Amino acid sequence: MAARFALIALGLAACAGDRRAPGTAADTAAGTPEAPAMTLDGSGAGCVRVGMTLPELAPGCLVISRDTVPGPEGMAEDRAAVRAGGDPLHAVLVRDTVWRIEVTRPGLATDDGIGVGSSAGELLARPASAIIGGEGNLFVTLGARCGMSFELGGLPPEVKALPPDAARGRIPEGTTISRILIFGCPVE
Repeated sequence: MAARFALIALGLAACAGDRRAPGTAADTAAGTPEAPAMTLDGSGAGCVRVGMTLPELAPGCLVISRDTVPGPEGMAEDRAAVRAGGDPLHAVLVRDTVWRIEVTRPGLATDDGIGVGSSAGELLARPASAIIGGEGNLFVTLGARCGMSFELGGLPPEVKALPPDAARGRIPEGTTISRILIFGCPVE
């Protein structure tokens, strides 16, 4: 019981330390002593990395909750909600190890500024961009971003139903990235 109380007190203290709104540009870009700046890459999001276990999370990451929930294809997934540098994300776990990371809110971004809310058109204009289908949605992959895919949000059903190559020319102007999946980049 004392250990549980200590963990709750530690979590409350971590949340109370910085009074800025979570996910502000200053919070994400500069970080804080308790929560270093978090950048998305093909291996993870700052202190949360594909292949690590939850006890291995670095300081600045706080597990908010963990539960078994239906995944995108209806199969049960073990998910942990993690606050990383002030911004929430989800770690999908397999055998207590981070298998995939999902970012669904603005705040966390790559070192060149790609995040939830980024323009799909700008991503598609980059060299080696491709559209792939998965989980009933369309995603952009970038040759320079191994281990990451960027879901196109708000697409009309008739565009989502097209083969990815045919969908490329039918992406409505103003489409943005709604979710970023990080699944790890194989080491060469």
